[in-house]
Amino acid sequence: MKSYAFALQKGGTGKTSISVSVAVNLANRGKRVVYIDCDPQGNSSSWLLNDFDHELADILYGKIPVLECVYQSDVENLFVIPTFGVGGSLKQFAKNEHYPFIFQKKILPELEQHFDYCIFDTSPAFDEFEKSIFIGCNEVVPVLKLDEFSKDGWQIFTQNLAPVEAQYGVKPVFKKIVLNQQDKRLKTQSAYLDAFNAINSSNVFEFIIIPTDPAFSKSQSIHTTIYDKIVSTKPETLTAISDLVERLL
Repeated sequence: MKSYAFALQKGGTGKTSISVSVAVNLANRGKRVVYIDCDPQGNSSSWLLNDFDHELADILYGKIPVLECVYQSDVENLFVIPTFGVGGSLKQFAKNEHYPFIFQKKILPELEQHFDYCIFDTSPAFDEFEKSIFIGCNEVVPVLKLDEFSKDGWQIFTQNLAPVEAQYGVKPVFKKIVLNQQDKRLKTQSAYLDAFNAINSSNVFEFIIIPTDPAFSKSQSIHTTIYDKIVSTKPETLTAISDLVERLL
């Protein structure tokens, strides 16, 4: 089983939109996918599931076995380990508990016999809990908005990620960067993209550019996905998500 964490220490960049869309794309390809909602806001859980009795924090606190918290979504082949947004315990766990290898040694081994891929949605933070996700998964994929502050966001993220290997003896893999919400009508975005390409002159990272598309917010509001014709997703958006998935495959 391969696992990917979509992350950034900043909110509003589209981590949930991109991670859910990647998970659905993989599921549509016939892959068995488990999606773990590691954001205390629980937005992806309420997007993908109508109802659930347990949450990720119940696993983390040892209240239930891992597989008892896996729920089938409306998308074939896509399963979810959810988090309660209101009244949930994940925020408390992330703040007060410190088990750096809990995903690597406890949760992922229980899932790998049943799934082909695991997708993590993470919170807008970079604390010890997020580190436990990063050292457990195969690759970390930052999601940045293509705007004035995106370069700073990337640099802060890489600076935060750098000490993890020395701290825990595991080096998180970090090769792909999603640049989200591109609007070709804005000339300033060309300058932002040029700045990223200048930093990446040695081609260490792969950039995947996702266009601005109201289909993301519309699909969330009606609890469907960008692959539902009712939300009229732009063809270039679907192509970009497929391109990202192909690179992950």
